[in-house]
Amino acid sequence: GVLYTTTAISSVTLDGIAIGGTSSTSIRACRVQELAVFNTAFSDAKMDAFNAYMAAQAGVSTRDSTRNVDIIGDSLATGFFNESGVPWHNLTSVLTNRPDSYWRANCFDGAFGFSGVPITSAALIAAKGSAEAVVIWALGTNDAQSRTAAQMYTTLTNYSVPCRAAGIKFGVVTLTDFVANRAVKDAYNALVDAGAANFDFTVPLHLRPELSDCTNTTYFHSDGVHWLDAAKVIVASEVNAALATI
Repeated sequence: GVLYTTTAISSVTLDGIAIGGTSSTSIRACRVQELAVFNTAFSDAKMDAFNAYMAAQAGVSTRDSTRNVDIIGDSLATGFFNESGVPWHNLTSVLTNRPDSYWRANCFDGAFGFSGVPITSAALIAAKGSAEAVVIWALGTNDAQSRTAAQMYTTLTNYSVPCRAAGIKFGVVTLTDFVANRAVKDAYNALVDAGAANFDFTVPLHLRPELSDCTNTTYFHSDGVHWLDAAKVIVASEVNAALATI
């Protein structure tokens, strides 16, 4: 059940609650339940209503809104620079874990973690599923261009600590290779490795040899940052394996 769109949703109102969308049109394909970013408290009942409406438009089945998976990411999670424009979390033939959960992509091009964008921890907690809530932190590539590894890790824990205290299962995707500030990337990944006990799971992409050299054009775009299809299959596989541990 994939709904393809060439225009990002800018705003939707359901029962008087404004639902903000993305500020980018680079999300070319996404699961029906990923189209909106919830920036206010949104009850299970209202989420069910919105999900059912969107599913009806696309002719696909709905998901269980009491169980959700939130991805917090940047252009690497939106499908940007990918020929097909399909994000790694849409590769459902590879990412098979939690198929009935309500997946939400809180992602847009150029997103930073330290600025509280694209979603705050308070909003994640307010919108968490009543049966299970999982957060996948997939940010850092942009932060590494202007922040230290220690600052990036502090931002991460500013999210993970309150989320885990609220009962959310919190996971971290480590950074793959990119052309600039590699020392910051390596130091940040080392901090995540050392602090693994502070998270419910980690996705150690930096340990995959295919993703350790951004000049490898089988996996990386020529800009030396973004992933191609072959890389996204690896990412989806690694995330799937990590989710199976919780």
